[in-house]
Amino acid sequence: MFIREQVVRKRGTDYRYLKVVENHWEGGQSRQEVLVNLGNVAHWPEGKLEDAVALLGCFLKLSFAQLKDVRFTDCRQLGPYLPLTQLWSELGLDKIITNALTDVRIELPVASYVRAMVFNRLVSPGSKKAVWATMEHEALVPGLTSDALPLHGYYRVLGYLSNAKPTIEKQLHARLKHLFNQDVSLVFYDLTSSYFEGGCCEMAKHGYSRDHRPDCVQIQIGLLVDAQGVPIAHEVFEGNIKETTTVVGVLDRLKTTFDVKRCIFVSDDGMASAANLKDVATRGYEYITSLQLGNSILANRLLRLLPKRSDFTQLEDNMWIHVLPKEADARYIASYNVARARAVRPKRHARMRDCIEQLRALGEPPEPGRAQRDPQKTLAKADALLRRKGCEHYFRLALDSEGKLAFRFNTDGMRKARQREGMMILTTNSATLTDEEVARGYRTLWQAENAFRHIKDVVAIRPIRHWKDPRVKGHVFICVLAYTLERLLDIRMKEAGLAITARAALRELRTITVANLQIEGQTLRRRSDITTRQRQILKAAGVDNVPEIW
Repeated sequence: MFIREQVVRKRGTDYRYLKVVENHWEGGQSRQEVLVNLGNVAHWPEGKLEDAVALLGCFLKLSFAQLKDVRFTDCRQLGPYLPLTQLWSELGLDKIITNALTDVRIELPVASYVRAMVFNRLVSPGSKKAVWATMEHEALVPGLTSDALPLHGYYRVLGYLSNAKPTIEKQLHARLKHLFNQDVSLVFYDLTSSYFEGGCCEMAKHGYSRDHRPDCVQIQIGLLVDAQGVPIAHEVFEGNIKETTTVVGVLDRLKTTFDVKRCIFVSDDGMASAANLKDVATRGYEYITSLQLGNSILANRLLRLLPKRSDFTQLEDNMWIHVLPKEADARYIASYNVARARAVRPKRHARMRDCIEQLRALGEPPEPGRAQRDPQKTLAKADALLRRKGCEHYFRLALDSEGKLAFRFNTDGMRKARQREGMMILTTNSATLTDEEVARGYRTLWQAENAFRHIKDVVAIRPIRHWKDPRVKGHVFICVLAYTLERLLDIRMKEAGLAITARAALRELRTITVANLQIEGQTLRRRSDITTRQRQILKAAGVDNVPEIW
């Protein structure tokens, strides 16, 4: 059955006939039968044909609407929330969070609030008020309604979440172990800082700033991840705590909370104090760490034992190793990375050139009419300059016979700097790991460092606008949960053979939306079309079917 249009021209006038026609076989031939003849519609006024179709629809009790009667009222973003909802559901986080708060009298739907804030960190990071506005006007998160999440709750639930963190982390680890085979035989620990601007909480203190903001108070965050970079646990510390003092508590949590009987603890040289390594060994764990080359007497003694680079054993393009003598229960392995050496050397040269320029300026006589400089103050200023630039070992400072600043290169210090470029001295107490496994295990520490980069840049942990300690800790937990979902989505994409990161995948899904259409007093919510690439991403994440009508 189809519409047949026939145009007939008579005496210079076009006549347009519309007929509903059906084909059928008769006598072995195809013939057409006219079912409805609408006659000449060329002279019909505009809109009359549409009215006729609408009347026919009413007669048949069908729902027809003219385009002019369809109103577009709202459009919500759906795409990025589909894989996130799938992962959240698989992990059972709603149930985990709710069960962790069974002993707390609270009327707010904490799990729903947490889910909204975690998803927001990955899709469009913003303040708690921005999360509320997004849920109210922009996002369509399956299973969540903005009416049930008033603004004040986004702030209040952070304290409850912080208090329930140990229980949530333990149950989440159990789910990760079951669903994603989370392996904690090799764990990586690192520490970072996050600064505050303006008013802040009691935990915020001045300390060593990894964000290069010594003017701001900060908190410190310790993060424990597995070999795939998936978080196991985290802790929030005061901003002035020393790196080495954070390790013992993390080790105790591994043993008591997560019941880890055997694992290899990997950390950078900031945590490699003798006391920490003893604590690791006392708890029955093995460790892999590196020595601080600049300040360690042991490291400098081991560096003097190194042969020529050509005598190192090559493992990869950018990894050469050399086994050093064992001392007591500790093994030592030198690891050399030529790419790192090539990257570090120009930076050192640039710092030295800057120092030379400023030292020469300090040695120049004052301009006419200006007071003479105090030679000792000039010398102190030059020394402070070199320390600030990290070049104090490359120059020797003195005052000449006229009291002017003089300097020369420290050849021994420069020789040691060249020797340290791209070099690390690794140490382990493991008697079973091969030299190659030690070197590769330490190299994987970048997983923890990468986690911090994503938490700071992608998940956008800053700015931290909370003043109360529990809410600050809750905010950090939200960011860690968001990064957990990101890493799991990364793993899903990789397992499916898709060359795309979780971040890029979520960005690719942003064009999947749901539009609200008002048709004759009724509301229809219809999804936009899904591209082939988007279907691949959704399938890889475990999302098999996305309804067209919502």
